[in-house]
Amino acid sequence: ISIFELSEQEKEDLALFSPELAETSQSLTHIGILQEIADEKSGQDYLLTEKPRLPANTLNAFRHPRKITGNPKGIYFDAQSRRKEPRYRFKTPLELSSGELKAAGSTVDISKRGLGIRLDEPTMLRSGQEVQVNFRELQLYDKKLPLMAVPYRVIRVSPDGCSVQLVIDENSKTIRVIAFFNSIIEHNQDKLIPQKEMLPSNALLERLHSVLLSRTLSTPIFISKSTASALKTPVVGVNLPLPKHIELFARLGHDQKFSLEPIFKGRSSTLIAEPIKRVDGAQAKHQDIYISAAKIGNKITAIES
Repeated sequence: ISIFELSEQEKEDLALFSPELAETSQSLTHIGILQEIADEKSGQDYLLTEKPRLPANTLNAFRHPRKITGNPKGIYFDAQSRRKEPRYRFKTPLELSSGELKAAGSTVDISKRGLGIRLDEPTMLRSGQEVQVNFRELQLYDKKLPLMAVPYRVIRVSPDGCSVQLVIDENSKTIRVIAFFNSIIEHNQDKLIPQKEMLPSNALLERLHSVLLSRTLSTPIFISKSTASALKTPVVGVNLPLPKHIELFARLGHDQKFSLEPIFKGRSSTLIAEPIKRVDGAQAKHQDIYISAAKIGNKITAIES
């Protein structure tokens, strides 16, 4: 993790967007960028890198006490809605269960395949968890429908563990339930109130983009593919002053161009050609590459990767 102090101008600018930032931006002083979380297999790799010049106790100001009093809030920053269908304000009691876990609450909004609920007490749920919902009052409207145990999947949970977004997967077992909720929506258009989605303003996104981009620690490499199927890396995104690994690529290059041979030489198929293929259902992959440079004075004598 890397910590950067915000400038006075950045603090003033972000303070103007406090309503969009959960009323927290007036007290912001630093920005942290989480680069990587290692597992026990790769944890020792950090000992191979150059030790930071700052003493370790410099980070004490940012450490949590053993008893954490903070309550970080996750805020989605995208001007484009993630909703695939409109939501409508609708309240009906329910019971949620998953294994031995049971919780009572009520709906906040509904859609054909989605459900926003508010639980009476904080509940330990996680994204992707399968749950069952008992619509005990709605069951009275159609006793033939299996509304006592409708399967849903958790999409997101609020920090307080009470507000939950759920989605139902469409299959032969749930299609009648989906049709039931669709009929509720269609037959009550004059009564149901559409729920507006709160999206960040473009001004906020542009300011945050500026704050983050000037401190980015990654190095984007842009790939182009010609009609002759030749793969090229025409552009590299950098900040000044150049990080040490980018400075190395600059010194290996010519005519004010960077050389990415230490990364891609002999690996272009694995690192470029294979990942850019369009394969349905393909998952993102990552590769760890270690580069070492031998120097005599300021002269680079050997490169290994």
